[in-house]
Amino acid sequence: MNKGQPSRRWWDNDALHIRTGWVMNSDLIKLFAETFGISEEKLLPDATLESLGLDSLAVIEFLFQIEDQFGIQIPDQANPPRTLAEMVQLIEPLLPSGKPAA
Repeated sequence: MNKGQPSRRWWDNDALHIRTGWVMNSDLIKLFAETFGISEEKLLPDATLESLGLDSLAVIEFLFQIEDQFGIQIPDQANPPRTLAEMVQLIEPLLPSGKPAA
C-alpha cells in the first residue's frame, strides 16, 4: 500500500461488485461497524450476523435504527436476515440515492 493514499476496502472493489453482484452502501457499512463496534474489514457478505456477535434482538433494533437514520420503512420479515448479505438485500433497495436522513 502506498503511503498517503487511502486504503481501499472490499466494498470499494469494482471487480468484486461485477463478479458477485455485491454492492454495499458505505454509509450502511459504517453505521453497522460503529453500532456494533466491529471492524469494517470483518464485514464480509457471507458473514453471519451471529458470527459477528448479534442476536435476533440486536438485528431487529439495528433495522429500526436504519429506518430512523435513512427515513425508510423496512417491511416486517417472518425470518430476519441471517447474513450481512441478506441484511443488505433487504435494506439496499429501500435506501434513497442521496445521503441518509438527518
